[in-house]
Amino acid sequence: IRAHRAGLPIPAPEGRSLAPTFTGGEIDREALFWEHEGNRALRVGRWKLVARGPGRRWELYDLPADRGEQHDLALDQPERVAAMAATWERWAQRTHALPWPWRPAWGEPVASSARRFDLRGGDSLNDGEAPDIVQREIVATVEFTHAGGSTGVLVAHGGNQLGYALYVRGGHLEGAVRMTGEQIWATDPAPLAAGAHTAVLRWVRPGRVTVELDGREVARTEVGGLLEEQPVDGLDVGRDTGGAVGRYNAPAAY
Repeated sequence: IRAHRAGLPIPAPEGRSLAPTFTGGEIDREALFWEHEGNRALRVGRWKLVARGPGRRWELYDLPADRGEQHDLALDQPERVAAMAATWERWAQRTHALPWPWRPAWGEPVASSARRFDLRGGDSLNDGEAPDIVQREIVATVEFTHAGGSTGVLVAHGGNQLGYALYVRGGHLEGAVRMTGEQIWATDPAPLAAGAHTAVLRWVRPGRVTVELDGREVARTEVGGLLEEQPVDGLDVGRDTGGAVGRYNAPAAY
């Protein structure tokens, strides 16, 4: 077994043999550790600490009482969270799971916590600047002037896996959302008249997507809930520079 590579020592592999469990024995171990593309977890006895991505906060679950991990107890037990997180950090440093080498940097937010954005046509926010929309209701309002025959994207956040978009397609106002790749849309059946308009896309609990035009709801659809993950692509106004959220060919500038 090689002990060095490129002049550096090769760390001994971590882990414990499962053989004792085959004969009714137990495994002497500190904890179970996970790390994959910034997603991380730690289990100590009945408790599991888990987080999605390098910028997400820790969640805490009592597995015997909550096998489906539906009731996050992190806010109720901050001391346990801190102790378990420190254990995970020590393991990650020791095994070179850290430092995290890719964007976003380890511990940095994966999106903006701001609740309101005032943007103009042509503006773009990258994935770190765009709003955090995980399990959050969305209201996107666009003021625009429509010329007959114009098509394209009014606003889009996300890509062909996750996100939402409001756009004009075939002379009709349409809103679309993506949930793990599935594309769902709602279209105003009436042609969009030329002139100045205000369009709104709402994505609210428990999973309703509506499209409004000049203060009147013109289309709606039901989806399975809100987004469970943050889109990788950012937010664009007047085009879509990432993967297409809706039924158009990006960038589909308006």
